[in-house]
Amino acid sequence: MKKKFYYHNIEEIQKDCRANNIDLKFANNIDILNQSLKICNRKVPNRLAIQPMEGYDSDDKGAPGELTFRRYKRFAMGGAGLLWFEATAILQEARSNPHQLILN
Repeated sequence: MKKKFYYHNIEEIQKDCRANNIDLKFANNIDILNQSLKICNRKVPNRLAIQPMEGYDSDDKGAPGELTFRRYKRFAMGGAGLLWFEATAILQEARSNPHQLILN
């Protein structure tokens, strides 16, 4: 049965895993996630990344829409050091759906 992610801390997740016989390993020290990282000549401020799915929110011509900008602004405000952009078509006929972004 699917459940919403309602956890407020790591202890609640661990308790639920034990109750459901789920063998999931947890790190006691996650300080490394706050450490910066150098990728090529760029410094990433931490080791958290966001890899979004296709947003299905471009306009008919493939340009970013209001929802696209809102989504990426929220991603940026979330504190992840690296934002990876979604799949983007390079041709109109190569779009996976009518609202996929297009580079042109």
